[in-house]
Amino acid sequence: MKENFKAALDFVMAHECVFATGHEGDFSRVMTEDVSGDHGGLTKFGIDQRSHPDINIRALDYLGAARIYRDGEWTKCRCDELPEGFDVAVFDTAVNCGVGTAALMLQRALNDEGAEPPLQEDGFIGPKTIAAAARNRGALMHYLALRDSHYGDLVAENIDLRKFMRGWLNRLGDLTAALTTNGDMEAIV
Repeated sequence: MKENFKAALDFVMAHECVFATGHEGDFSRVMTEDVSGDHGGLTKFGIDQRSHPDINIRALDYLGAARIYRDGEWTKCRCDELPEGFDVAVFDTAVNCGVGTAALMLQRALNDEGAEPPLQEDGFIGPKTIAAAARNRGALMHYLALRDSHYGDLVAENIDLRKFMRGWLNRLGDLTAALTTNGDMEAIV
């Protein structure tokens, strides 16, 4: 496991966890939530019941959530193999928008920035996508811009999602700031 998984997980947890009043940062006091309009249903540590029907969400603890994220989004997006910055951005996008969307956005950003040869935009991160990311670090900011556009598209398709827009954009702003401040993930967690 790449050392950066911990920093990426810290970023995600800072944006996904709802703590009991007076217990901010205490992962043993993360609340279970069921937000109206969030189709994931019961959620804790950002892990939702709809996506994980076999998990007891109410009993989920920090280590269990970390394992789900490592075995799911981190591994499926091959974040260990992506260059620094891309690893955290793709992981957080996978958590927030889905693995396929995160991968597709990465391929699109790399193609928009002139990937040679152009990548097949298939939503799966393979060796060609990883190599293109290593060659084109400048595509990271374009990747974040595509994520911003994605949120606008979601709200345009379903106006009821507008209530989540501020949180999505704040999270994206935090990620952008972290990645442009010498990659210092500690600055935001």
